[in-house]
Amino acid sequence: MGSAESQKEVIMLEFYVRATYTRARFRSGSVGPHIDGFAERLRAAGYRDQTGRMCIRHAVHLGTWADHQRIALASYDEGVIGRFVGHLQQCRCPGCRPGRHRSAGAHAAMFLEYLRDQGAVKRLAPISKPEDPLVEMFCRWMVQHRGAAKETLRAYRRVTERLVSRIGSDPELYTVPVIRDAIAALSAGHGLATAEQAITVTRMFLRCLAAEGLCRPGLDGAVPHVAPWRLTSLPRHISPEDVQKIIDACDTAEVDGARDRAMILLMARLGLRAGDLVKLRLQDVDWDAARLCVTGKGRSETQLPLPQDAGDALLVYLTEHRPPTNSDRVFLTTLAPIRPLQNSATVSGLVRRAIERAGLETPTTGAHLLRHSAAHALLREGVSLPSIGALLRHRILETTAVYAKVDVDTLRGVAQPWIGGAP
Repeated sequence: MGSAESQKEVIMLEFYVRATYTRARFRSGSVGPHIDGFAERLRAAGYRDQTGRMCIRHAVHLGTWADHQRIALASYDEGVIGRFVGHLQQCRCPGCRPGRHRSAGAHAAMFLEYLRDQGAVKRLAPISKPEDPLVEMFCRWMVQHRGAAKETLRAYRRVTERLVSRIGSDPELYTVPVIRDAIAALSAGHGLATAEQAITVTRMFLRCLAAEGLCRPGLDGAVPHVAPWRLTSLPRHISPEDVQKIIDACDTAEVDGARDRAMILLMARLGLRAGDLVKLRLQDVDWDAARLCVTGKGRSETQLPLPQDAGDALLVYLTEHRPPTNSDRVFLTTLAPIRPLQNSATVSGLVRRAIERAGLETPTTGAHLLRHSAAHALLREGVSLPSIGALLRHRILETTAVYAKVDVDTLRGVAQPWIGGAP
């Protein structure tokens, strides 16, 4: 342990394991030479002492069990991990206790991934199913001509694969009855949202085929519409006072509280979508001009003003709480492994938790509640519908017009008395 590199490795393992005897035991056995490097990987990923120590213990336990089973290190794979987890209830490995060890499988899988990255275990080639040329062509078309995001593309691919499995891979044989029967089958047993998604994807798929000359034009007109029609429901919102309670429920002394407050303020003041925050990059914030560059649907970029309170909250998060990382995304996870937020569901989850902390009963608990509430607040302040639509980045004014029906008090003032009704 005389070299500088060895000294560094000892320090990394000491961060998680302080007992000299335990460190020596962890370095023994077939996995011993890889434990220091694994500890360094955990430390770099931001794992705290207790969680990192459990990851290391399970990695050592895996090695102890594998040595007893005469399983060579190079033979480790997902099957070995499964057998290791299966033995935990009756575990008799020295220095280990039997039990469920719920996180053992995940920690062992992390160690396996580390061994593969180091070349100690051969990485298996992924087994992929044959891809349908029509589906692949449609996905490329959606990216090139519609600017579809990854999440959207993943959902469209899933529906298109099911659609093609029913209507076949020869567009020349597509007919109106075949298409409508397929949509009915895809929607059967599901709710309105699933039916709407099946209809939207089918319509776009047929338009793509027509544009590429693979099927006759106008076939997308055979795709039915689903009620309710546009503008028949009111966007659900909450009052500005309740929005402020949600903002105040975020504890800025904590990492997650500072992050959540900044995100909630951006949604409540600018009406940002959850996906906008997931994709927001450090270079998108222009501090000198107090502006945000937001990339929305179809890769469209819009410059929005950065309100003072949202800018202050964002600055607190970036300068005092944001974990160190090479990622250029603004908002990151607060628990290891430190990485950018994965999807919109993560943002909706933190909004739901903030609502619960505020002790509020709200019509919905997702991130879009704040977007609708922002639009409603602007309308009550007298802001015009075109201005609200510009802030929300609606492509057509009809989309924004639904908010005109939310201001019930104003509607009562302009409503005409019913002919022949009570005075």
